[in-house]
Amino acid sequence: MEYFIIFIINIAFVYFVRSANRYWLLSIPLWIILFSSFFVWRTESDKTIAVLQSSYWQSMGDKGYGDQGKLQAYENAQKRAQNLNMIFIYCIGLQTAITFILQVLGSYLSKLKIYSFTKSVFGIIFLIIFLLITMIGIVPSGGIIA
Repeated sequence: MEYFIIFIINIAFVYFVRSANRYWLLSIPLWIILFSSFFVWRTESDKTIAVLQSSYWQSMGDKGYGDQGKLQAYENAQKRAQNLNMIFIYCIGLQTAITFILQVLGSYLSKLKIYSFTKSVFGIIFLIIFLLITMIGIVPSGGIIA
């Protein structure tokens, strides 16, 4: 559902706005918002997981095991974080692809110089994200996502 909303917002903006800047005016700021919110989310998520992990280890004391409720909360937080990280990665990938396509269209249809620069930048970013998503699909071990 998130992917459909991102797609519709981009297409509707390009369709309804009549300006030479319409190809970058929404797509690039939306990409920046998605990208920066991923890192804000990731930082807060890591802090929460670290607190839950510390809480579990403190519950061990001299025993060889800790509180199972705290362990379950820690594991659930990790799974939830990994799921949301993947949603963010896919949303950023989709927005990058849409932004790249719009920059190519803007370059050919409006002949503004800004599009030749942004077309190159988002082409490189698209390749990087495509490779990242491909590697995650091949080796789903976590890394920056877990």
